[in-house]
Amino acid sequence: MAALGGQDNLTDHLFSQAGVIPINTDLLVINCQAKRFLSIQVIALGTTGIITPAFSNDGITWYSVPVVNPVGVSAGVLTGASSLNLWTTPVFGKFFRLRMTTATTAGPTTLAVVASALPFGEPTTLPNAIPEAGWNASLLLTNTTAQALNVAGAAGIKNHITALQAINVGASTVNLLILDGGTVRWQLPLPQNVPMAINFPTELVTTAATALNANIDAVGLVRINAQGYRAP
Repeated sequence: MAALGGQDNLTDHLFSQAGVIPINTDLLVINCQAKRFLSIQVIALGTTGIITPAFSNDGITWYSVPVVNPVGVSAGVLTGASSLNLWTTPVFGKFFRLRMTTATTAGPTTLAVVASALPFGEPTTLPNAIPEAGWNASLLLTNTTAQALNVAGAAGIKNHITALQAINVGASTVNLLILDGGTVRWQLPLPQNVPMAINFPTELVTTAATALNANIDAVGLVRINAQGYRAP
């Protein structure tokens, strides 16, 4: 029984069979193209069974490799109760195989393998931050009372702004202000009905545990969208 990997960051490969599994049965053969790491969970292993992990580039000649469990124990084969664990390995070849190199005599054998394009535990990243740290805001500014683009973070955490889009639909030109709490860090004149899109190639200096605010310097009507992230 074989499952071939795709091109997504994570792909799942499952095997389950009850009873006898003959010697030299290939339980899973995984195409590791575009993958970097494998996580192998042995959910159940039939009586007397021994599974050998191996890699190959041509799918003909295979080389066995040790795998490592979460406490750092290395194993060249998966056998008995000690195999009921999670095991990981970097990708060493185009194909990865789990073969039953000693037959089972009874009981179920169940495996779950995840192939990943990233090291396990490594977050997906954006140019400036992981997605979970991002924020966005949409405000309508009508007077000189500041509004929060993003509220204050925890101690040591700053609000960073990466992009801003604004349009002044009021009766006259106003200045758009970006404030670190109450301190102006950036300002731009906004003429009437001219859309502005700003990307910030370098950071605006901000203070930890402080709200990032927007304001205008006179009564008007300004629509603003902004995007950023939180980080030290």
